[in-house]
Amino acid sequence: MKKRLIKNLLVCLLVLLTFTTTSCKKNQDKVSSFPEIVNELKSYKLSGTLESNYPSGTKVSNVTVYYKKPDLYRVELVLPNSLEKQVILKNSDGVFVLIPSLNKNFKVSSNWPLTTSYPYLLQSLSKDFIADEEKQVEKTEEFTTYKLKVKLFDNAEDMYQKIIFDNKTGYPTEVCIYKNDDILITHFKVDSIDLNIDINNDLFENNKTMETLKDVMTEEALDFDRAMSYPTYCPTGLVLKEEVKTGSGDNQRVLLTYSGSAFITIIEKFITPFESLKTEYTDGDIYVLGGVAAIVNNDTIKFYEAGIEYTIASSNIDKLELAWIGDSLRLNNEK
Repeated sequence: MKKRLIKNLLVCLLVLLTFTTTSCKKNQDKVSSFPEIVNELKSYKLSGTLESNYPSGTKVSNVTVYYKKPDLYRVELVLPNSLEKQVILKNSDGVFVLIPSLNKNFKVSSNWPLTTSYPYLLQSLSKDFIADEEKQVEKTEEFTTYKLKVKLFDNAEDMYQKIIFDNKTGYPTEVCIYKNDDILITHFKVDSIDLNIDINNDLFENNKTMETLKDVMTEEALDFDRAMSYPTYCPTGLVLKEEVKTGSGDNQRVLLTYSGSAFITIIEKFITPFESLKTEYTDGDIYVLGGVAAIVNNDTIKFYEAGIEYTIASSNIDKLELAWIGDSLRLNNEK
């Protein structure tokens, strides 16, 4: 009787061990198979919080992504306590950045989102996952973390990212991007992912998206509280050499020139909302600068917020530093 009981206990332990091992292996396989899983997705909606850490401070924004196979993308950007929303679209007509508060959009000649890395897009994370053959991995019972290369700009210094996966789902829960000196510059936290859902193609249509966004905006969103500002962050060795202001009221413009260890030009210009849709054509890439869509073109970064057009240009400073300078201009314009 005792031998039979012991035998039964051993069988139960063996079954339990086999189940646990299989379960762990299955969860690990989900994470390692992340690129294949993403490739099979027909659609998804992903919502999360993007925290951007810059020398001038931290910006937190809400990001909502819609994707529909094979190549339709919509990224909505909203700053907390702001009525202004900006949208990045990719459809059969190309890549667009929509600024509904100004009734303006950009058609960007770009391979976005294949060009650089975007922590809020599953396809971008999958691309980076495949590309880095030397990625490092750490595993716990609940999560698997991969450390791998990341590319934010063409000429930026080396950076890396950590993608934290949920072992049960096989999908990322957090993405952290660091400078090579281990300084965290971007933290994206995934709040929810809805997979293989029905998404209407109208959601990716340029003109319909612009009209819908304008309809939900209020007059308050267009009542810009604007002021020209000086950067609170500048690389060491730079000093303001020239300042040229023109116009008044809603037609103000300022040109700031910095020189010393490098040469930087900053242009700030008040923009009045256009009566009819204004489309501008440009080359470049797209970078989310603390919750707003910035267009990165050669040695220039341009973005819009609260009715002001910001342009920061330099041929001898890397683009991450240009982004930091641009972000520091916004502090005086926060509501």
